[in-house]
Amino acid sequence: MKRLLALATLLAASCLMSESVMAAAAEVMPPIGKITKIVVVTRGRQSPITKEISEPADVARIAAFVDANRTGWTTPWTGIPVPSLDVRLYDEKEFKGSFGAGKSFFETQRLGAFYSKNASSKELVQFAHLLGIDTSALH
Repeated sequence: MKRLLALATLLAASCLMSESVMAAAAEVMPPIGKITKIVVVTRGRQSPITKEISEPADVARIAAFVDANRTGWTTPWTGIPVPSLDVRLYDEKEFKGSFGAGKSFFETQRLGAFYSKNASSKELVQFAHLLGIDTSALH
């Protein structure tokens, strides 16, 4: 019984420690820089939508949204959630990273790794609207 209590205490302490380490390890992404093309991909229940956005004004609005979300990125110990909507960002043919969304989160691939952060329903609607995608794609 003492061993079980000690194990439970150790487990609880490690969970608290990992949460505080995650909070301290939040990443700030650098500005995305020049983007000339965006490829939008959805996954899941509906037929995948793949479209390319290259109109400079549309690309600039989406890049500005990505840059407005540069802070608060973490790598959860449970792993990165898989987004149902993903945008791949390019400067001509050079892949600059990705920015995706799911039911309540954003996900990004930058700095050679994957990260995620919580997103409000307002932020998710705004992102889907910028892409011309119905919010039902964010399941």
